[in-house]
Amino acid sequence: MAETSQEIEWQFDAPDLEAVDRWLRTQPSHAAFSLEARPPKHQRDTYFDTPDWRVFNAAYTLRVRAVADAFETTLKGRPTRGSGPVSRAEFTVPGGLPDAIEEPSAVGRRLQLMLRGHAPAPLFTVATHRRAWLVRRGEVVIAEIALDETAIEAPGGTSGVLRRVEIEEVAAGSLGALDAFVTAIRTECGLTPAADSKFASGLAIAGLTPGVPDLGPTEIASDDRAVDRAYAVIRRRAAEFLAREAGTALGEDVEQLHDMRVATRRLRAALRVFDGVLPRALMDTRDELRWFAQSLGAVRDLDVQLEHIAGLRDVAGWAEATALAPLVTQFERQHAQARTELLAVMDGERYARLVATLRRVLLAGPEAGVAEVASRDEARRIILRRYRRFEADARALRRDSPHVQFHALRIRGKRLRYSVEFFVDLFGRSGARALTSLRALQDLLGELQDLATTDLRLRDMVRDLPGELPADTLVMIGRLMERHETRSRGIVRSFPRARAGVLRDFGRLQRVLRAPDPEPPAPEPEPLSAPEPDPSPAVAPRPTAVTIIPPASSSVPAPIYPGPGRTLQSFVRFFRGRRP
Repeated sequence: MAETSQEIEWQFDAPDLEAVDRWLRTQPSHAAFSLEARPPKHQRDTYFDTPDWRVFNAAYTLRVRAVADAFETTLKGRPTRGSGPVSRAEFTVPGGLPDAIEEPSAVGRRLQLMLRGHAPAPLFTVATHRRAWLVRRGEVVIAEIALDETAIEAPGGTSGVLRRVEIEEVAAGSLGALDAFVTAIRTECGLTPAADSKFASGLAIAGLTPGVPDLGPTEIASDDRAVDRAYAVIRRRAAEFLAREAGTALGEDVEQLHDMRVATRRLRAALRVFDGVLPRALMDTRDELRWFAQSLGAVRDLDVQLEHIAGLRDVAGWAEATALAPLVTQFERQHAQARTELLAVMDGERYARLVATLRRVLLAGPEAGVAEVASRDEARRIILRRYRRFEADARALRRDSPHVQFHALRIRGKRLRYSVEFFVDLFGRSGARALTSLRALQDLLGELQDLATTDLRLRDMVRDLPGELPADTLVMIGRLMERHETRSRGIVRSFPRARAGVLRDFGRLQRVLRAPDPEPPAPEPEPLSAPEPDPSPAVAPRPTAVTIIPPASSSVPAPIYPGPGRTLQSFVRFFRGRRP
């Protein structure tokens, strides 16, 4: 997708648009820029998205603008906001929404990838009366000033009004020349930087909250049942998985696919951890998630490798950059092929069934008759078992251990990490510290694995492309593999220290896990009440003897042994208290 368009503009809230209009009309003709008023116009913008927010989750907004009888459809990227102008990607085509989706344009191709057959629906409408001014430097229009009075109309009758001044760059790179002008108009007209876009303001007025799909309750409590925690955890991860679908298909942000892959891993881990309390229909999705993860992994590995090789090329000298260029081309070809295969998988019936099953089972909730297992008990069993396996493998590793053993430990570490994450709220700082040290070790082992898979791909290229790679590229491949080997040795040297941190922090967590649960506080004694009078008038009421049990106090003899877990100081106080 080589077509790009960037919208760069200042956005200000204006207390009085008439004052801004008067100030613009009073600017002298000998100023550095000339100003030309344009005829006012009325425009009506309708924003669209799908019920599961596919456009928003792919970091875009979708708008259809009507001016008189003409329509145009625009995709706007997520804005970057700071102290200066707002910058974002923008793509526009003439015509309404149905035609825009079908056309092979910058807008149509993106919408086809994001929507994948899902129909967008209107969210709210923004009606604007716009007075525009062109800013010229000589004969060249470098910017446009828009004075907008906007009414936001949401379904249900809610509405709101915005008054905005927008100064948009027209000639690329020219907005910086307007800094002094922008400062003057802000000061003279009392303008303040707009905190939100019109789209964000419309969401607030309409009471809409975009985000992840709703698959049911996701609240977690320290005293919950294992099955309730299982559904809460899996719903969260499944929602993250589905929310990244549109961005992954679009392919413009590699982090979207990475997040979807991580959500897939966590989903599979949660299904494995909670398998004793989950229905068969949900457990059957584990194999399907593993199948889909293979397609995600193929693209993700190439994302990482391509970024690595292209990054080396971009900072290399002329000779090295020239040698790396054919290598980058080969990685790009393989990446395009892997993405094509991923999109075919996402368009298939098997993937559709996986998504439908997740939605159906998670919305239905836990089945009746599930064993009443407390989350804390389940956490002890799972984390201690997985840590024993991890610890045994970690202690067995040496600097000269084969790479496959480091990779196996990385997999065990992931499973242990996810297990602790699912229950971390139960174990306070001990759980958080254990996770921090385990993540540090995982980062090292992850880099080691990335280097190994990159080297494997480089070897395959040399084997599969005989005669296609230039001699200087082959030499560069050898140098890269030497660098990777040097870095790998450095990681292995760092491993014992990172391992020691994990063993230390998980040793503390083990003590917390094995400690008995605190006993619940004794219930308060019920207050004694006077006896009910005998309703019979024939018999005189007799006095009732009430035995009052005094509350426990220091006068009541204490047991001889104060109990386990007491300190030496408590023993001293105990025996001193028994002296006559």
